[in-house]
Amino acid sequence: MKNHIFIMIAYIIVSTFSLYGENYAVLITGDTPDRQSISPKTWNEGVYGISGYDEFWNDTYMVWEMLYEFGFMDENIYVLYGDGTDDFTRDRYDVTFQHSEITAGKITDYSAYVQDVENIFNWLATGNPSEDIPQMTGSDFLFVWTFDHGGTLGNNVSVLYLMDGYIIDYDFSTLVDQISYDKRAFWMQQCFSGGFIDNLKNSNTIIATACTGSQYAYRADDVNPDGDDIYENERYQGDIYHHGEFNYHMINSGMLETIIGNSLPEPDTNYDGLACMSEVFTWEDYKDSRPETPQYSDLGNIGDTIFVNIIPSAPQNLTLSNEGGNPRLRWNANIEPDLKEYHLYKELSINCFPCQVDTFVYVVTDTTYLDEWFNIGVRPPRDVVTYWVKAVDIADQKSGPSNSRYTKGQSLIQWKQLVEQSLPEVYSLSHNYPNPFNPVTTIKYDLPEESFVELRIFNLIGEEIRTLVSGSESAGFKSILWDGKDNSVNRVSSGMYIYKFSAKSLESDREFHQINKMVLIR
Repeated sequence: MKNHIFIMIAYIIVSTFSLYGENYAVLITGDTPDRQSISPKTWNEGVYGISGYDEFWNDTYMVWEMLYEFGFMDENIYVLYGDGTDDFTRDRYDVTFQHSEITAGKITDYSAYVQDVENIFNWLATGNPSEDIPQMTGSDFLFVWTFDHGGTLGNNVSVLYLMDGYIIDYDFSTLVDQISYDKRAFWMQQCFSGGFIDNLKNSNTIIATACTGSQYAYRADDVNPDGDDIYENERYQGDIYHHGEFNYHMINSGMLETIIGNSLPEPDTNYDGLACMSEVFTWEDYKDSRPETPQYSDLGNIGDTIFVNIIPSAPQNLTLSNEGGNPRLRWNANIEPDLKEYHLYKELSINCFPCQVDTFVYVVTDTTYLDEWFNIGVRPPRDVVTYWVKAVDIADQKSGPSNSRYTKGQSLIQWKQLVEQSLPEVYSLSHNYPNPFNPVTTIKYDLPEESFVELRIFNLIGEEIRTLVSGSESAGFKSILWDGKDNSVNRVSSGMYIYKFSAKSLESDREFHQINKMVLIR
């Protein structure tokens, strides 16, 4: 009770876990404004810059990165882009440079042809093991983003142009509606995108579009209605990177920071440190300076409690150790910005056989819990306790369960054997928590074997700021604090920093390397 707050919520009998949700996203970037006579088309005619529509790649990458940093698994974000390749490879929007942990080396999964779009929605509706795509369920969240040279057939019938043809709004909604989901959100940048709303809207759906069903959508123009000097198109290392007007403000407000890393608290009108869907659209609608009229649909009035990462991911690496004869539980911190708390489940089987199974649920606001109510020295050997954890966000959405850990009334020697059996199986590095932070953050990592470990912090121009670890460490679940100071123990300034982790086993040829980002706010 010294380092956590908990409240007993319930005392119930359970036998199995309930169903839980996952986050899925489909990002579709089809044809650019049509200046090509050949078919099939080449992407952008190989041209970038002011006349080459580079915002199509820039914004695709930014939406992917937003979702990825909000906790979506990369394998659950399906990117359908142009002809199927990551085309724009300057470092600013090159995943191999920005996210070396993405082992595929690219974010694009499929081309943006008509068949590809039909395939991805059909596969999410029914599942496709050969493509490693699961069947979505009624507990899942679906996020769909589209950006192309949109069109219209008149009478509020809008068109999604792809590389070899188009899909009209009615057919698009038919494809998407076959998928089971709990809630879903659409962000649509293309011209005439408002024409999709009448086909997609319902009480569990939020839709934001760049314009009406009879208007064009525009690239950002660097004009801000309140006269501030934040460029909508980036100036970065001597280059200009363009964005869509709608995309730029939606992404900024969703992240509560500009795409170049400046803090942007203004969209957060209720001051809870987060941007819900309604706040995101309100900000975009206010900042949009183009001759377009953004549209928003929220029939179920869920926009005040729904965020881009609607369902938290399951907590990882639950471990159990002995602390004074009591079980000590620890797990990795979740990275979702709207995380509220964890629910720790404790299932106690008393005096088997037959078993009386009781389950307790505790609210925990830390990533550790000491069970002072179960002491192995006084419990009978037949009393068995099992623990697992779920993450809960501010909308009271629960994640799936973590891995489980158990113990029973037994000797300290048996306890030691149990702990040794629960060592991590693989190397891993968790995202630091909290993030953003001020002034202290925790970095956790797992070592399956005794290893030589290095953990160093760098600024964005590659200068080393702090060495946190450099030496041999035993196997186990590790954590270390960074207090926002450099190697000279001076405070460092606000901004984004990179931490690089490497571990090389002293027992085998295994090794592990990973790079993550974190943000310090003074």
